[in-house]
Amino acid sequence: MANANPTCIADVLVEAPQFPQAVLDAGKEFARSKPWRGDLAERREKFEKFITDMNAAVGMNVSVTYQNEYRESSIMSRVDFTNVDAPVIIFDGRLSVATLLYIYAAAMAPYDQTMESHWGRMRWAANMFRRFFPRSFAALDTSGVYLMKPTVEREFQVDEE
Repeated sequence: MANANPTCIADVLVEAPQFPQAVLDAGKEFARSKPWRGDLAERREKFEKFITDMNAAVGMNVSVTYQNEYRESSIMSRVDFTNVDAPVIIFDGRLSVATLLYIYAAAMAPYDQTMESHWGRMRWAANMFRRFFPRSFAALDTSGVYLMKPTVEREFQVDEE
């Protein structure tokens, strides 16, 4: 069971998380689409299909726009709630499955109290990611506040003359 006072991603992981069947179906279809494969247009299409499937699963009307896709990090991605009935995910930076799950959870916040906090959103996103992308999840660092690839410390050798 997830920690009541989380301090890192590992604290919000649940052994057997429960999701509605329609959400499971959307996640399964997204995983089958291999969202990391393809050119930018193909990957966008896969992300948008997942959003459409999730909208149907949870009864929402979320859309997505993209900016700065050349940027390595997607940490600046967010949700525009200007029209609360039709929130817009603003994907800022490279397309990241983990970021998409987290930002979609943020879009659910007005309709689902469990998504109001960072840790509520992260609980949903991290457990979805782990369920549908287990190999990719296993390679991530869960000791921080976001799902991240582990940093690699490199030793630099100085050639002696």
